[in-house]
Amino acid sequence: MDRFEFLEHIDELNINSSAFWLNGPSNERYCLGERGNKWEVFYTERGNKNLRVEFDSESEALKHLLNKLKSDPSSIKS
Repeated sequence: MDRFEFLEHIDELNINSSAFWLNGPSNERYCLGERGNKWEVFYTERGNKNLRVEFDSESEALKHLLNKLKSDPSSIKS
């Protein structure tokens, strides 16, 4: 999955765009970041990375991020 496909799914699933950030840390949301030659998905809260999971590829990380967003009711638009 690339970022274009990810954003298509976000739109189809009615996920709020403020629930995630694709360019590293951003407070109070799920984030995708690149760290060295790895990709990470995490939730930031008060400047801390929580629920951090590391991946070998951006594609794997985006799939995981999409699943996290789908399973979090607060991510869905009202």
